[in-house]
Amino acid sequence: GTLTGGLIGTSANFVGTIRSTLASDNSYYSLFSNNGPLVLDTYGVGAYIDFKILGSTKLTMTNAGNVGIGVTDTGAKLQIDKANANSSVIISRSGTNLGVSTGIGSITFPAHYNSSYTNYAAIQAYSNNLSSLRGSLDFKVKSTSGTLLTGMTLYGTSAGINVGIGTTSPSTKLELYGYNSSRNTLENLLTLNGGANSNNPYSGFGMGIKFSGRDYSNAVRDYAYIYGVMEDANSHSTPAGDPGFESQLRFYTNTGGASATLPTQKMVITGPGNVGIGVTGPVSKLEVFSTATNTATFKNSIGQQTVTFGSTTNTAYSDIVLATNSGTGEIFKAGTGYTSWGGALALNIYNSNGAIAFHPSSTANSMFV
Repeated sequence: GTLTGGLIGTSANFVGTIRSTLASDNSYYSLFSNNGPLVLDTYGVGAYIDFKILGSTKLTMTNAGNVGIGVTDTGAKLQIDKANANSSVIISRSGTNLGVSTGIGSITFPAHYNSSYTNYAAIQAYSNNLSSLRGSLDFKVKSTSGTLLTGMTLYGTSAGINVGIGTTSPSTKLELYGYNSSRNTLENLLTLNGGANSNNPYSGFGMGIKFSGRDYSNAVRDYAYIYGVMEDANSHSTPAGDPGFESQLRFYTNTGGASATLPTQKMVITGPGNVGIGVTGPVSKLEVFSTATNTATFKNSIGQQTVTFGSTTNTAYSDIVLATNSGTGEIFKAGTGYTSWGGALALNIYNSNGAIAFHPSSTANSMFV
């Protein structure tokens, strides 16, 4: 088509006006200064503004106020595109060397609340308190108090990156810092949630933690697992939950072998509180199974081995104590329930030859083998 020139000059309100009008759709453009600011304006059907260099569009502003860099049609307020290459945005700080804990750049997300802007979230980059050469990245969100609180920090150290949740200086790869202000209550710092994708799960459904690393030959191995598992379930469900639900905690370790060998279950704590070692379904408070000669060993710091069985509900029958000291094994029953027996019943192993004696409190009624 034909390019038609517009008006160039001044008027009462405008200085340096350039204006062109196309009668067919009443479109125009203008570049003018209005009491100071320089205004670039366009009007008409499908009006937008292109900024070109050597005939190639570098930036586009649509009539919706969206800006595209490297792209001419965008549905976002800002889109940056580079064909067949990585696009990037750089926020930098120039000048002298940074000190510790010095800000570099940030992105803030404000929104109107009661007709004024309130900051709801922010991302802040800065040199951390370890060194001016190590960086931190804080992710902040608004609390009910109205201030931005740091929820998570990526923390650069000499050994790599630590992640802190609730702390800006985590000392391990992951540190969770709680907000419990009470001295005698529990606080949940970590939740493992199995999600809602499995409807009406059965016994055996659960979630857990995997410990993985390399062995001496640098093969990647699974070291151990800890699982929280559904132990029991009824065949029906109610809005209040399954009344037959119980859970258990399972512990797995790797006994070794080929690199594909996985950890197997070694211990379980059931819903009622039974503990099984070497068994998967203990029926008593403690059940131990082993194919080895020694199933259980009890020791204390003075070289004695002692097991005590007692009752907290019936004091008429006292404890049974099994003890070993310097090669002597004894079983004692003592208390008001056994006073007619002289207060003691003992099984003594006298020497390595296997001499055994059963006797009460005196040797008059002893039996020796």
